[in-house]
Amino acid sequence: MTSRSFLCGLVLLITSACAAPGDNLSNKPIASDDGSGQARASDSQIRNEVIDLTLYFLETRESGDDWIKYPVTKWDRPITYSVIGAYTPKQEAVIADHVELLTHQTSIEITRQGPIAKPVISDRLAKNSALVFDAGSDYIFSMRWGSQQLDFDTVTTIGYGREAFVYRSNLTVFFANAKVLGRLIQILGENSTANAMAQGSQPCIAISFPPRKAPAALTHPQNIVLGFVFIRSDLEEWMTTRCIHEEMTQVMGINNDLKGSDLTLFDEDLAGKKTELTALDKFVLRVLYDPRISPGMEGDELKETVTRIVDEKEPSALRKLIE
Repeated sequence: MTSRSFLCGLVLLITSACAAPGDNLSNKPIASDDGSGQARASDSQIRNEVIDLTLYFLETRESGDDWIKYPVTKWDRPITYSVIGAYTPKQEAVIADHVELLTHQTSIEITRQGPIAKPVISDRLAKNSALVFDAGSDYIFSMRWGSQQLDFDTVTTIGYGREAFVYRSNLTVFFANAKVLGRLIQILGENSTANAMAQGSQPCIAISFPPRKAPAALTHPQNIVLGFVFIRSDLEEWMTTRCIHEEMTQVMGINNDLKGSDLTLFDEDLAGKKTELTALDKFVLRVLYDPRISPGMEGDELKETVTRIVDEKEPSALRKLIE
């Protein structure tokens, strides 16, 4: 369930293709002295593994069958989020708890934004919005971008009426059935993921956008200014919890998975029914939002900065991340 990052609606291709996951990274915890006869990894091996894993999550993205290196993307402003669609009070509470965790790990202010208005939907708005029709429920979805900074409205109407709640937020968590979510994701330009969602093979996804138009002195093109988390409303409860934790974390700027790994929630392995971020996941998130890591950082500069941050940790603390 890899998240997607877009610039002006297009995938941002920056440098060169990199190795497929697992070529240089361990998909299992490093061997430890557990009585099995395996040699205990040295502090140096642990350190290097943590550096490699952190860089993997911060700078690589999946692009078709390839893996591409990208500059770092992250939020640099407060986040206001809205929760829209067919969610339950229990799911709402899971989101609130996870927002508290994200705030603690990133130091980014994250607050919930309720509807700011309840207008009657005009014919003009309906014509200029993406209308998704589903079993008697209308979802009207519209975006408006300002010339220098994001100005975003989400409009949604549920039922037969012509009234809609209007939200102004820069992160929207949207619960609906697969057909509706597929249409909304298609509107955002991610056609292959939209098809997978509409067909029921994609349970959830996060999509983030850097700014379209902004003076370079005010914002960096790798800043995240807008995010979406789409979650199917027909999932089992454990899967919904996993989607909330995984996608709301990845929309912060962690845009990759490590398939089949025991070290992370971002493993695309549903057999174990994991739902919680691991110690490594939280560490990577803290590194991403360390003030020394800036949006757009890449290459040697990123590696040197990540290495300095990792070297500030005691070897015993690093060992706990991957053993």
